[in-house]
Amino acid sequence: MEKEKISLQLEKLGLSQEQASIYLCLLERGFLKAGRIPEYTGIKRGLAYKVLDQLIDLGLVKKHGDDASIARYAPLSPEHLERFVHEKLALAKQHQEILDDVYGNLKSQFNLLSGRPSVRYFEGEDEVRKMLLDSLETTDTIYTYADADMVEEHFPNLNKEHVEKRYARNISKKILVADTKLGQKAYKNSQKDTLTEVRIIEKKYIPFGAVAEIYDNKVAYVTASDIGISGVLIEDKQIAQMQKFVFEALFEQSK
Repeated sequence: MEKEKISLQLEKLGLSQEQASIYLCLLERGFLKAGRIPEYTGIKRGLAYKVLDQLIDLGLVKKHGDDASIARYAPLSPEHLERFVHEKLALAKQHQEILDDVYGNLKSQFNLLSGRPSVRYFEGEDEVRKMLLDSLETTDTIYTYADADMVEEHFPNLNKEHVEKRYARNISKKILVADTKLGQKAYKNSQKDTLTEVRIIEKKYIPFGAVAEIYDNKVAYVTASDIGISGVLIEDKQIAQMQKFVFEALFEQSK
């Protein structure tokens, strides 16, 4: 591969043009004094010293001798580029995690400014877990429609985690469950639970296997099948208020 092409590839990996040029120069010529590098690369002497220090920090160059007049620089194995790339990947992953953490808040603020609902999609248990745990940031009551059979079949552990963390944060919840054996069990258990109020609703009014949670200005939906689970989170004040109104009306009519 031609030197220019290799240099471009190194730049794509994250090296600067000067770093790539000096590293390739040392690979080609071996030990060199810093003062000889401008002769072969066209890089000014002051910048060459700076770039050599950078390459030393990256583990791609080693300095032999402390006296500037006799010090020579030698290239190290390109194996160190693997570490460099892994560090870049780790940093990118860290940046993605930071973005994931703040994205919802930033998008909410933007949509509030623009007057548009925010809609986000979540695929798989890990993503749905992230969506459901968002409800635990509320300081108000959570309103939930649930098919207890579906929850028990598809994500019982996730539901257990959510319940435990909700209790730990002292968050109250109202739940409308379909009239099934598991729904009846949830109702009985809630009789001694000061944070959870459960009402039974006829199955015909919840003819679907899904969960909906309403809190703050958000409405979260979870659906599941043999393929897996997925979720949708809508953030809009008007939509959330409407859903809360419908929920409260059904809650009052239920036993």
